[in-house]
Amino acid sequence: MFDGGIDKIYNDYIDLLDLKSDYGSAESLTILGIQYLHGTKNIGRNFQKALECFERALKIDKEYSDANYYLGLINLLGLGSGIQMKKALDYF
Repeated sequence: MFDGGIDKIYNDYIDLLDLKSDYGSAESLTILGIQYLHGTKNIGRNFQKALECFERALKIDKEYSDANYYLGLINLLGLGSGIQMKKALDYF
């Protein structure tokens, strides 16, 4: 029987994303950023950390569409800072 439950699986998943992001995975950084953007049971909503994850993803691959989309969304909605329409359009 599996011992540990869904919380352990989720924590292991986040640890794996974090590890993969250390090795230059734009996809893992973007998924981690989404977790911070939306907030989950185990990770609180943190717009600054989400922003950092998406920006790091674009340093790895400036054309990565998901990271560009979420940075555009953050700037469009002014999450964590004021609305920055020009920056939003640049990312979109």
